[in-house]
Amino acid sequence: MKQKKVVRGLFGAAALFFIAFGLVALSGCQEISVDTERLQPPTIFNGQADGRFVVGHASATVTISDSNSGSTIRYQINGGAAQTYTLPLTLTANTQIDAWVERPGLRDSAVVSKQFTLAWEKVTDLNSARYDHSIAGSGSLVYVMGGFIDENGGMTASCELVDLANTIPSVSPANPLNSARAYFLAGVIDGNVFAFSHTSVGVINHDFNTPNGVWAVALDMPIGGRTQTQATVIGSTLYAPFGVKTSTGLPLNSILEYDSSSASADTGGFSVSPYRLAVASFGSKIFCLGGLSTKKMVRIFDVASGSIEEVITAEGLLYDSTAGSAVSLSDGRIVLITGTQVQIRNTNGSWYLDLLPVPDGGREYAAAYQYGDEIYLFGGVKPGSAVPEKSIYKFTPP
Repeated sequence: MKQKKVVRGLFGAAALFFIAFGLVALSGCQEISVDTERLQPPTIFNGQADGRFVVGHASATVTISDSNSGSTIRYQINGGAAQTYTLPLTLTANTQIDAWVERPGLRDSAVVSKQFTLAWEKVTDLNSARYDHSIAGSGSLVYVMGGFIDENGGMTASCELVDLANTIPSVSPANPLNSARAYFLAGVIDGNVFAFSHTSVGVINHDFNTPNGVWAVALDMPIGGRTQTQATVIGSTLYAPFGVKTSTGLPLNSILEYDSSSASADTGGFSVSPYRLAVASFGSKIFCLGGLSTKKMVRIFDVASGSIEEVITAEGLLYDSTAGSAVSLSDGRIVLITGTQVQIRNTNGSWYLDLLPVPDGGREYAAAYQYGDEIYLFGGVKPGSAVPEKSIYKFTPP
């Protein structure tokens, strides 16, 4: 009897073991079943792969969708309270959206996050509306000088100093030019701001770090005055390609090279003479973009060799460009802003069009400046208008 009891005890223990093992196995099967039925995550999209957008444009509309049936989409904006998604969302500022899917009886989907960034953002205003003005900058500080200030062509000598270091740039008055002028050359050479006359060979300058400094007379421009072009500085030399000779109004086929000590003469004799072009430089190369003579032409002048290359077809501009503004980025790309369009040149020479438009109707006869990873656009007019604008926009390139 005792032995029988022992056998029963062993059998009972074994039974309990198998029952327990079965429960564990069943429990494991249940977990696997739930995992395989976890809801699929949603998709958050505004039509732009990189999440950039422009307020008032289609890119500012965000949709959240999922492939699950009978589910509910939940989302958070910038880590706020969870909400139920029913209608597309409208963006007005840099925003992070987190979204997931819920359905009773199934595990929630994984959380999907998407960051949306303003491609264009108005950061502040100039004190005075202006177009066809000039800028000269170093680091975060930019002088905004002269230009037309009304639709009747009235010019100004006023100057403003803009500091881009803050989220909202500061704007303060600077000592005015010695005379009103518009569409003139300007640049920073060896720590001094230089402003060139638009009607004569005269040049003035003052210490960059003294906004209220007195403008002094510098060496004259060689070979007459020059207008309807833009300037770029490489090293200690300011270059101004082509444009129009102020004394005759005729297009020029030369490139002005000016330094503060010798006022170097022009490099001339080229077969082209564009004007109303945009200018930017990277390394030893100067990019001359568009202009009234051939609006899609790209001309590249190599300072080191003194040669110029004309690019007409595959590497030419995608769209006509006159009265545009151009800058180079630290990675070697060239950005051209004309009207409502932004054309960007890759380092391999190909161009592509940013799909997001310049806001507020676009800008012409503005002035662009690169600081950090952004481009700042000062003033200008809307295409087809002669009314000057005072806005300063910040553009974040793709």
